[in-house]
Amino acid sequence: MDIFDDATVSVLEAAGVDEEALKGLSREDLKDLFPGPGHFLRRKKLWEFINQNCENTTDQDASTCSGSGIMPSTSSMPPCQPQASTPISAEKTMKMPDPPEYVVYTDSELDMTCKEHNH
Repeated sequence: MDIFDDATVSVLEAAGVDEEALKGLSREDLKDLFPGPGHFLRRKKLWEFINQNCENTTDQDASTCSGSGIMPSTSSMPPCQPQASTPISAEKTMKMPDPPEYVVYTDSELDMTCKEHNH
């Protein structure tokens, strides 16, 4: 953790986060530790450190990286199958009731009606 500035190290130490625990942090965890736009570059540097260390881990150490929000490899994910859209036909169109069941009025129409009736 020598690569981080003193402020980053002090926040991590105060939170009880060591280098091993750092690998398990998610982006949300980093936002909680370093909130606001002023800490964006700190969060970015930490996130890059987490990703770099998790990519270089062995299978045995990979369990500590599972909480970091890194996407699993595409080989473990099922392929996405596009679905054909349903053609529009006469049976699929919606018919509105006549007369309508309800009417939606805008605020200006309601204000105008109130002024007319309150004379």
